[in-house]
Amino acid sequence: MIGPGGAKLDIDGVVLDMLREPGLLAAVAALVASHGYSFVRNYLGREEYRRVNLQRLMMRPYGRIVVVHLFVILGGLLVQGVKAQAPALVLFVVLKTAIDLGMHRRERSLLARQPAAR
Repeated sequence: MIGPGGAKLDIDGVVLDMLREPGLLAAVAALVASHGYSFVRNYLGREEYRRVNLQRLMMRPYGRIVVVHLFVILGGLLVQGVKAQAPALVLFVVLKTAIDLGMHRRERSLLARQPAAR
């Protein structure tokens, strides 16, 4: 792949180097496991694919993206403004995870109540 100014980019090499980091590899593995479990349990197991409206499905993430971005920006500013940054950062991660979990459960609940699509 050719990057800006004609420089050759070795994307495969960069990705492989990143995945050699134990912390990043653990994070990627956790994301794959979490999303894989949700896909198998909800989309296939609970047959959400029968109840989704493609247009709604395509628009659904945007509300969540706005909320998450606002939370990250405002939380980042807050963490920078306090003296005890490590505890504030831990609190930030816990709150963001709780919000994500709440939004995920709400989404599952909404899809469970929808009738099967035709």
